[in-house]
Amino acid sequence: MQNLIESNLQAFLCICFLASEYSTGKAHGGRINSSGLDENHSPAIIEYKRSVGENVVNQGFASTKPVSAAPPGARPGPCKHG
Repeated sequence: MQNLIESNLQAFLCICFLASEYSTGKAHGGRINSSGLDENHSPAIIEYKRSVGENVVNQGFASTKPVSAAPPGARPGPCKHG
């Protein structure tokens, strides 16, 4: 599923693919399953889960912390659409 989504992010969701299994570093201790930029160059995070519940939602929110903490200029520039 992850490979299918990442290969078609632009077509499915209008999101430019950036990285798969991106490490959030030692401070945050996790990975972002798929990341990209939307048409406004805002970060887009996709997490894939097989279960439901509170912990799934909490992990999704935790994934936004390293992106929000990134200094200006640390985020990539606009995606080149081909």
